[in-house]
Amino acid sequence: MKTKAGLEEQPLGDSLLVYDKSRDKVFMLNRTAAFIYNRATCGVTEEQIADELKKSFDVDSPGEIRTDIAEALSQMAGDGILVDAGKVEA
Repeated sequence: MKTKAGLEEQPLGDSLLVYDKSRDKVFMLNRTAAFIYNRATCGVTEEQIADELKKSFDVDSPGEIRTDIAEALSQMAGDGILVDAGKVEA
């Protein structure tokens, strides 16, 4: 995954504000969503993100973590702030 072109990001404490200039739309990612977003845009796989979350957030349920990560990434893609790294943006 990669960020959509034209986004501005501003950390706010543990959260991350993402501004889409082309649509004049703001997204506020909480601590966990910001972690997932940042790791995904660095080319880290969902499985690696799950392992990191398990360690960083002291979570015991790997299956639930993977489901939550998939849902978060799907939501971010649906919101248009993440795009498939293999796709060419129009």
